[in-house]
Amino acid sequence: MSGLAHALQLSTQMLECARRGEWERVAELEAERAAALTSLVEAEPAAVHTLLEQNRELTLLTAAARGEIGRAMGEQRHAHRALNAYLGAGVEA
Repeated sequence: MSGLAHALQLSTQMLECARRGEWERVAELEAERAAALTSLVEAEPAAVHTLLEQNRELTLLTAAARGEIGRAMGEQRHAHRALNAYLGAGVEA
């Protein structure tokens, strides 16, 4: 398998893992993909275009996951504050 084909395969695997929320595996594959891309001397324009498109989608999926984590953390903080207020009100009574 050529270096470019290998990089494309890794990029596809990264997308599949990102879609499933397997972020640690995405990071592992990204390191491997970066090494494969570094070793390329010549690239086919269509393959490079596909890599860039997949990378854009990975960026969007990552940003969406980051936003979801932020929202979940905000909800958790809100619930924690509400519980503390409830428990504190019970102590004062």
